[in-house]
Amino acid sequence: MVLMIKVFLLSASAAYVFYDTWLALISAVFLMYPCYRYTHEKKLRKRKEALLRQFRTGLDFLMTAVSAGSSVEAAFWETYENLKNIYGNKEMIVEEFALICKGLKMNRPVEGLVRDLARRCGIREIKSFSDVFSISKRTGGNLSKIMGETGQIISERIMCREEMLSMIEGKRMEAVIMKIMPAAVILYFRVTSDYMNVFYGNAAGITAMTLVLLIYGLCVMWIDRIIGGIG
Repeated sequence: MVLMIKVFLLSASAAYVFYDTWLALISAVFLMYPCYRYTHEKKLRKRKEALLRQFRTGLDFLMTAVSAGSSVEAAFWETYENLKNIYGNKEMIVEEFALICKGLKMNRPVEGLVRDLARRCGIREIKSFSDVFSISKRTGGNLSKIMGETGQIISERIMCREEMLSMIEGKRMEAVIMKIMPAAVILYFRVTSDYMNVFYGNAAGITAMTLVLLIYGLCVMWIDRIIGGIG
């Protein structure tokens, strides 16, 4: 609900700035879906990144429990309790491990539950771990070693991403300015002069501003893809 309100306000503001009438709120209805989808995808990427970090912590607990002699099933219960103590009950990884433990109570095979986790998360590293885990569980492989190697791969990816983010940290503010500047310039000319009047209240102007708005939106998405797609 909060996301929808933010999307509506953003869409309404863009419609007013680019069309100079509150009647443009009607067009905000048409802008809401693409804005909502884009914002939702951006939020989903951040959630996946957080989940991957939490899963890395879970792997550490699993590896420790298995190395200490616990069965795989018991290790998942121990890990669930440890994650719950760290993150609380509402974090994604805790909810996922709760589903695994619930499945264990129903005597479902643990490899199937891990496979379900990978499918729900949609994260490449967790999917790879699920595949190797399932094979090793059936063939009696070294699960502790597999968990350690998977955790190392995830840690290296997170570290690589953080290094790249630190390298472009100074560019983040520039990206924010670049995203805001076009709308700010249009708003400035509207307030301080009559230069923009020719673009409002006529078909040619509306067409031109619609084209500008589309290009502007694509540029904002492109900048976010560059910044958010690192790692």
